[in-house]
Amino acid sequence: MTDGKIKNRKLSVNMNKFKKKEIIIFKQQLETKFQLDQIILNNNWLEFNFNNIKKIYILTKPYILSSMKFKFIF
Repeated sequence: MTDGKIKNRKLSVNMNKFKKKEIIIFKQQLETKFQLDQIILNNNWLEFNFNNIKKIYILTKPYILSSMKFKFIF
């Protein structure tokens, strides 16, 4: 939960710990399984637009640690 940030109405998630092929598969799964769109891969960072942030929040809300909820103030 510490490898991401929201800035300028975009969510960026650091994917440096993964191989490029793994990131691409993960991106495809997010697009297909969770109907997220316009995900950009930028130097091992996945970038999500504002509409995707809302969807991600709804999907992950039950699993967000209370100490990390501040990251989703938008």
